[in-house]
Amino acid sequence: MLSRIASHFPHADILEISNASHLVLEDAPEIANPAVHKFLSTDAKQLIAAKNNGYAKASNRQNVLYRNLMEIVQKHPNEDAVIQPRFLGDTVVTTNTSFESLAHTTYKYQRGLRELGLTMGDRVVMLVKPGVEFLALSYAVMGRGGIPVFLDPGMGRENLVKCIKEIQPSVMIGSPRAHVLRLLHRDVFRDLKFHIIASDWLYPGGLNLSFLKRFADTPIEEEPTPDIGLIAYTSGATGK
Repeated sequence: MLSRIASHFPHADILEISNASHLVLEDAPEIANPAVHKFLSTDAKQLIAAKNNGYAKASNRQNVLYRNLMEIVQKHPNEDAVIQPRFLGDTVVTTNTSFESLAHTTYKYQRGLRELGLTMGDRVVMLVKPGVEFLALSYAVMGRGGIPVFLDPGMGRENLVKCIKEIQPSVMIGSPRAHVLRLLHRDVFRDLKFHIIASDWLYPGGLNLSFLKRFADTPIEEEPTPDIGLIAYTSGATGK
């Protein structure tokens, strides 16, 4: 419901209290009451001057790549963030995604990942095809303090499995095809907290993007980031 309510009040400051139920004033009076008092005692002109544009503010505590994205979203929300081509015979059709749209999808995915238990420092194997979903999922992981791990599939299956074994991932996000690898090498993925199929289609054996898309598309509170921004394995042409 949060996305729907927030859409009616685009300039509102949203205070989320995760431990409170629907009787907020009774469940969390030490947080809710001061917030209400501050709002009612603040001059209207000050409130209008302080209103934000509805996007998460960049913070020095965040992953630098995630922080850069949020800065661009604030400055250029309607500019194209992703231009994705589809080839229909000799014709090329493009799908354009704005920075605003990318941010809202990222917020949803962050909330879903938090719900599933992603915590700061968790290593997340990303085996997702390039595109909007790949970017939104990657930024969502970074925004929650996770460490995305990118692997070039050109290294071959044997090297791919070796790298994943070395990583000791806590989470896997991958295409349906990538999850076949997980099923074939269960010992390598035995310590996973959870896994996600990067597809909207129903698929046995785990949650998919439809689960993540159920969450609110509003900014989520920031999470400190570990010292490692990301881990990337190339195809290995220059050696390990």
